[in-house]
Amino acid sequence: MAQKPTRDWVYLAIIIPQILGMIGTSPSLSTNLPLYPENLTDIPVLDFTEFYPTSLYASPKAPLHFLTIIRNTYLSLSGDPFYGEKFHGEWLHSLYYVELFVQFPFGAYVAWKLASKKPSSGATELAGLVFACLTAMGSVACVAELQSMGPELVSVEQKRNLAWGTYFPYALIPGLMAVDMYMRLLRRVSNDVKSKTQ
Repeated sequence: MAQKPTRDWVYLAIIIPQILGMIGTSPSLSTNLPLYPENLTDIPVLDFTEFYPTSLYASPKAPLHFLTIIRNTYLSLSGDPFYGEKFHGEWLHSLYYVELFVQFPFGAYVAWKLASKKPSSGATELAGLVFACLTAMGSVACVAELQSMGPELVSVEQKRNLAWGTYFPYALIPGLMAVDMYMRLLRRVSNDVKSKTQ
């Protein structure tokens, strides 16, 4: 049996926090776990709020109220404007639906497959390509939006930390993952074509 590439474990390490962040509460395009150990307190468990009934998280006695506490803690530590009251980007809200119906299911499937010790299949690589493209695209959009924000939304230091320490890794690593998955699929297709023509 072929050995699983180390990079698959790296992809898994970036997909799992992404999935966990989608399940939590607060407006955000993507879960952007900082890659630096000193920032691990900034783990946002923050997406899909608008799909939950307010009764599940708003009241201190609500079953998911702890997600509100996590959101508020993240906001106070990071100053992330995407989670604050002042940012009202409708493009971000429209991408929640893409995240819920496409990115989340593909991410869960890819994480499940990458967590096994077996090498990836063509189906896993195709799902990985879709997931990686969506994640990279959303994160690039967040970096671009952050760069255009003024001081009324985010300070210069917070902007730099969020753009390059939080969101950029989720553009870069999934971007590399997309290229890797594409190259794996290209090899599979090329091998299939060669075997059929011989």
